[in-house]
Amino acid sequence: MKEKLMVGMKIEIEIQRAEENLNFLTKIEEIKEKSLILGMPIYKGNYFFINLLEEVNIYYSINDLFYFLKGKVIDKSYIPLPVIEVEILEGPKRIQRRNFFRIPVTLKIKAKNINSINWCVAYIKNISGGGALLHTYLECNKNDILELRIPIDKEILEVKARVVRVEKNIMRYINPFEIAVEYYDISEKDRDKIIKFIMQEQRKLRKKGYF
Repeated sequence: MKEKLMVGMKIEIEIQRAEENLNFLTKIEEIKEKSLILGMPIYKGNYFFINLLEEVNIYYSINDLFYFLKGKVIDKSYIPLPVIEVEILEGPKRIQRRNFFRIPVTLKIKAKNINSINWCVAYIKNISGGGALLHTYLECNKNDILELRIPIDKEILEVKARVVRVEKNIMRYINPFEIAVEYYDISEKDRDKIIKFIMQEQRKLRKKGYF
């Protein structure tokens, strides 16, 4: 494990709640023999509550290769920094491709409900090979199917996506809806193009010290 991970490295934590997976970016604060000390995830400006003994998935990449760890939260602390301690249960394992490794972006797209003819502007705030998080004024419900037009490398990808979560930010007048979607009936060719874009953006972020 120590051969792959480093203090300060940015990683992704995946937590399963109800019928959905929640993903957070954080970083490694300390590496122990059988556990990792990680920055406590933040959700909408607040620290996200994680239960003791709750299992989490950890994903990270090195030189465009993706790795997976399974862990269990065994301790939490708020002083001097809010952190969680995660015992490593499994891994690290190299995985061929990380469909759900997500990166923060601001990408202007068009979106509409599959039953509508009216397109609206939306912004992708983070994206992965499995789905995206949108900010938009488009009103929709969980399990709705959306059509997305995503600009990737001078090409417009037309992708269908299923809504897995909708939240309204009453403090945000413009694009108040935060919509989490997972791709629906996407071709592997288009998924590969999205993953290639993610890896390109990740390299840019790495140069800035984010990964």
